[in-house]
Amino acid sequence: MALLPRHMIAVQTGEPVLKVLQWNTLADQLATDFPRANVEALQWEQRQGLLIAELESSEADLLVLEEVDHYEDWFLPSLQRLGYEGRFQRKAGWHRDGTAVFYRPDKVRVDTCEAVIYPEQSQFFLLLQCVLLPATPFVLAATHLKAKAAFEDCRVAEIQHLLTSLQSFAALPMLLVGDFNSIPTGQVYAAVSASGLRSVYCDALRVGEPEFTSLKYRDKLQCYTIDYIWQRGWKTLAVWSLPTEEEIGHQGLPCTAYPSDHLALLCHLSLA
Repeated sequence: MALLPRHMIAVQTGEPVLKVLQWNTLADQLATDFPRANVEALQWEQRQGLLIAELESSEADLLVLEEVDHYEDWFLPSLQRLGYEGRFQRKAGWHRDGTAVFYRPDKVRVDTCEAVIYPEQSQFFLLLQCVLLPATPFVLAATHLKAKAAFEDCRVAEIQHLLTSLQSFAALPMLLVGDFNSIPTGQVYAAVSASGLRSVYCDALRVGEPEFTSLKYRDKLQCYTIDYIWQRGWKTLAVWSLPTEEEIGHQGLPCTAYPSDHLALLCHLSLA
């Protein structure tokens, strides 16, 4: 199955020590309400082959995935066959999906993994204390903030709680990765920027964030950037290109060449 075209955009020279992918993979439970999408493109049996193909083609050392259901029966065994180990936390309530982090144990050791629940919310973030082998400790926070435009105040409270939780790790290299459900002109983006973290795509592209990381049709076109890889203490060497609207086609995402309504982000990093 052919995927939408991707290629690495070089930013500066150097040998990457860590390759990081971020992707909201579209939960099987939520693969509905895409009126322009080919019906077959929404079926789990169709999407899983494209999911693993995109993940494998990235050659990433660290995968941060949101809207993961089928963790035990598909994601974990599929990625174990590719050499990854995984950590997962399911959302509370009616949700069957959650956030997962997969890593190559020959590159990354996970010393601790904690799910931190946002106050009065079912959402959470995964806080992992890791070691980039052989001996460089770093911190990874993986999150999926509350969806829908009306809940920006809630997302601001969530990100403030997350950033406060990260203050004790200020001396370590850090990655903050996820689906933030907030555009670059929003308060969430401003809060993360003010904390001293930098968006790898914004730094790499030098003209701001990508035009979009999600493009789909509901009652109308929804086209925006809401997914990010933030870093402190790293240098960005390269990022994955993003398909154009023309390459995606009139049906939007997901489509027969892509299994999610979000595009995967990928960066190659070295230590600053």
